[in-house]
Amino acid sequence: MTRRQCTAANRGGILQVAATVNDPDYAGSASGTLVVSQAVPIVSWPAPAPITYGSPLGAGQLDATANVPGVLVYTPASGTVLPVGNGQTLGAVFTPSDTADYTSVSTSTTVNVIVSPCDPLQNGAINVGDVQRFISEALGVMSAANDVSGDGAVNVTDIQIALNAARGLNCTPVSLR
Repeated sequence: MTRRQCTAANRGGILQVAATVNDPDYAGSASGTLVVSQAVPIVSWPAPAPITYGSPLGAGQLDATANVPGVLVYTPASGTVLPVGNGQTLGAVFTPSDTADYTSVSTSTTVNVIVSPCDPLQNGAINVGDVQRFISEALGVMSAANDVSGDGAVNVTDIQIALNAARGLNCTPVSLR
């Protein structure tokens, strides 16, 4: 049997093919249509490390890679601040530079957005339990005479600074909404 190898442009499309057996022991021929599809790029995007509430999405979370040149568009976009919660979906659409040979690909991953240990009221979501815990802990670490922020008055900022110091945290006080 004689074998011939044919090469065609590597672009996706429909090719008409014909084959003939050229062997004294066998006879035959066939023709048909060969459908060549676009290649599918490989996009990798591992789940990013948890981020703290208030941190905008950036290169540390929106870091998918592809095996061919192209552009990744993320949803939500860079700079977005997500609410607190686990398993929040990040999406991306990859458009290859070579759209004749490669198809676009969508992918996703998840990120956990955690509460900062420096935010005594769990990101301002004030409820009775948070307020009671905050007051109880604050009374345990400071007296009414401590103006630790140096602004001339004892206030919530002073309490936060004292609490953070007692917890061993070096945090900037947050606004209690």
